[in-house]
Amino acid sequence: MKLITIILFFCLSCALLSCRENYSDVTSKLIIADTLLRNEQIDAAETVISSIESKQKTDYENAYYALIKTRIVYSQYKEIENCSLIDIAVNYFKKNGDDYKLADSYFYKADILYDLEDYENAIFFMKEAEYLAKKLKDNFLLHKVYMKLFYYNAEAREHKMALSYAKKENEYAKLINSDKYLAYSYLNIALVYKELNNKDSMRIFASKLIPLLDKIDVDEHKSYFYNCLGDVYFDSDINKSFAYYKKALECSTLPQTCAALAEIYLNQGDTLNAAKMVDIVSESDVPDVKISLFEKLSKIALRNNDAKSVYKFMSDLVTAKDSLNNDFLNDKTIELQHLAEVQKENEIWHLKIFIISVTGIVILFLSVIAWIYMQLQKIRKDKKIAEHRMIIEDLRIKIKENGNDLELQKLLKKYMQPFKRGKELYERIENGGNFGTWKNADLIEYINYCRLEYGPFLAQLNEEYEELSPLQIIYMLQKNMNIPDGLIADRLVVNVNSLATYRTRIDKKRKKNN
Repeated sequence: MKLITIILFFCLSCALLSCRENYSDVTSKLIIADTLLRNEQIDAAETVISSIESKQKTDYENAYYALIKTRIVYSQYKEIENCSLIDIAVNYFKKNGDDYKLADSYFYKADILYDLEDYENAIFFMKEAEYLAKKLKDNFLLHKVYMKLFYYNAEAREHKMALSYAKKENEYAKLINSDKYLAYSYLNIALVYKELNNKDSMRIFASKLIPLLDKIDVDEHKSYFYNCLGDVYFDSDINKSFAYYKKALECSTLPQTCAALAEIYLNQGDTLNAAKMVDIVSESDVPDVKISLFEKLSKIALRNNDAKSVYKFMSDLVTAKDSLNNDFLNDKTIELQHLAEVQKENEIWHLKIFIISVTGIVILFLSVIAWIYMQLQKIRKDKKIAEHRMIIEDLRIKIKENGNDLELQKLLKKYMQPFKRGKELYERIENGGNFGTWKNADLIEYINYCRLEYGPFLAQLNEEYEELSPLQIIYMLQKNMNIPDGLIADRLVVNVNSLATYRTRIDKKRKKNN
């Protein structure tokens, strides 16, 4: 893993150096630190970021630096007293539209707020991070978000909600193909099932975790997993629980592990080993572990009628409680979480309504414009046809008067050109054809040609009737040409009896003033 990281670091450095005209030295080092952090090389990332701490930075670099610096301090488990540093990143990336870095900034701000006991805003910003991560399909960040939301709900003892987030955490651990994170998710699911008293499911997910432990290469992490497995089996199989606690102690001396072993030893009557474990816990700086242990040991000593030990453990308990200054998450966690989700859903819904409304108005506006344009085009076309018809009639009269004048014939041919297609269709019908397979454009071409021969009649139709369809106009033209009903029916490819329907529909369109 370290070799891969070194090779990746070297390749990234070369790439950045090769395009240094596009990146400043500060930006290049920020990208390198970011990459190192993603590969969990925290110390190396801190070394890189320290080298640019005092250098002049652009607004973008200041924001990026604030995000990287926060991530480093966060990863080192150091206390962060306020959000002033991460807010530089949040404010810049929110204003300038870098959603990837903004989502990351929201995540760290949320967890800092949680540590500062501002639970309402912690949940709000974590849900903001979730929303952006979903939008960006950032599986790595979504995994981190769901792991934290699991923790928040587990702390609040909202076990069903915690279980749903643990399962999402498991889903995204598989997507990012991380054995370490998959192990954490299996463990979290097992722990929740323990709290829900579902021992069968607890054992199933605990057993899925065990094969992954060999792939965990950090002793402290292994110790944590073994300790939690001890917790999982504590109430159902004390021997298996004891074995896991012993394995945890071999990897690292966690106060939680020592507290659990002290309780087991004391229940077994092994006061010597119990005392050793109690001494380790007493010297630790984890007040809540001390309180829990001394409460349990006081009850055990009281049960054994050991007054001296009862007094000692009660004294230790009072001391531990006095040093504790930590209020746990209150019952409003789920309510606040739900409110954050509802708020985000409402924002999305209002945005959708706005987009749909604007789109509808635009479509309506364009439809009106298109309709007006089509009407204008139709008016222009009708006007042009009327002008051509008048010119053609005038030319025909002149040709009759002057004989076969070549210039007049050329002019007639020129003005007949727009009606060429219509004339061909007209002749096709006169030669035994029908309108059955014609498209609407063909029908209109036919009617436009007929305007040359039957202009006054068509003008009269327009005056007497509301807008007729092309087939209805053709029916009326055929009647005006004194074509028998049988032939009209053949041309329209309908039954003779259907012509009455044509007539009825046309009569319904007769204008009232007629």
